[in-house]
Amino acid sequence: MVDAELVALCEAKGWPGPTPIQAQCWPILCDDRDVVAVAETGSGKTLGFGMPALSKFKQALAGRGKRQPAMLVLAPTRELANQSFEVLQEFCGKVGATAAVAYGGVPKHEQKREIAKCAALVATPGRLNDFIQEGSVDLSKVSFFCLDEADRMLDMGFVQEVKKIAAACANPEKLTAMFSATWPTEVQNIASEFLKPDFVRVNVGAERGADEGPEANKRIDQSVIVTEERSRDGRLLEILKQRYQSGTSASYATARLIVFGLYKKECARLETFLNSKKWKCVAIHGDMSQAARNQAFEDFKSGAVPLLVATDVAARGLDIPNVELVVNFSFPLTIEDYVHRIGRTGRAGKTGTAITLFHGEGHEKALAGALQNVLRGADMPVPKELLKFGSTVKKKQDKNYGAFGPKRGMEGKTATKITFD
Repeated sequence: MVDAELVALCEAKGWPGPTPIQAQCWPILCDDRDVVAVAETGSGKTLGFGMPALSKFKQALAGRGKRQPAMLVLAPTRELANQSFEVLQEFCGKVGATAAVAYGGVPKHEQKREIAKCAALVATPGRLNDFIQEGSVDLSKVSFFCLDEADRMLDMGFVQEVKKIAAACANPEKLTAMFSATWPTEVQNIASEFLKPDFVRVNVGAERGADEGPEANKRIDQSVIVTEERSRDGRLLEILKQRYQSGTSASYATARLIVFGLYKKECARLETFLNSKKWKCVAIHGDMSQAARNQAFEDFKSGAVPLLVATDVAARGLDIPNVELVVNFSFPLTIEDYVHRIGRTGRAGKTGTAITLFHGEGHEKALAGALQNVLRGADMPVPKELLKFGSTVKKKQDKNYGAFGPKRGMEGKTATKITFD
């Protein structure tokens, strides 16, 4: 049962009741069942795992400290880790617990001090593994382990670090939760390694099977503009002028929009380009210091700057109220990242608009079919120009088995050399 004080806090914030994903997951987690939860962006997933965890382990959290947190949440980016920490911190106070956050790009000493007395820890994998190796944190008493944006945490970039952290969470009775808006087939077998055999999978709003690809939020009005790569700067300016007339207009001053680029240098160039054209903006990407990233994010979130230019570090999980427009200047490397990007708008029951500039060169051509499926799944028109790139959806290749993928039960097995006489 979810703690009454936590429910009262939600009611005090004007939230009428649990969202669908919360209503489904709260009783499952309170019943000691591991869960994989897949729901659209902006559906309240943080409290979907946070409320039952804080309720169920209230006593353990209240008495925990001394570098032994009872609750651990892993997030793929610094911004998402910080956001989850801010949400959980307020609710932790209601159960007499303390929270801390750990991520890279900033000095360690202050984070170590906070970890030493925390009961609930939110962290990115790299920084947390550093602290584990240094002996600054002991995860052996963790009772609740959550992967936020779980599919990203279990891809080839993070999975080894996550496995090290899971091994450090040595409590065999711990409860494990995985939450995301997308759940591709290639991470499902990996996920099962971290879950009890009787885990429950919850899908809210996903009508199609996993093999048909991810499904986008239907409250987002999606459109695709097929254009030449070199014409994208001009197209971007046209989009801005059509909606806001100019960077000094009253409509732009109160706007909130995100332009996504693919690479760090591309986003840095776009920031300079747009500011030179009098479209006030800030950027977030990996070549910036953490202090500069924090300042840019706060300027955008507060409304001081209407436009954010970002790489995919801002694509997942970030809850920025009232983002009305998302523009994909460059298409992401996966269709799942596309769904997460456009999910920065149309959150918490609101509507939004997503415009994608698609040139079909390089990696984009291979994703044309998957993009068409997402558009059709959301009842959005598919441009005729997009169809010329084909409608085939290529299956992602497994690093050991190629395009065919590993058979169930064969994951991670290597070939054996046999010599015949």
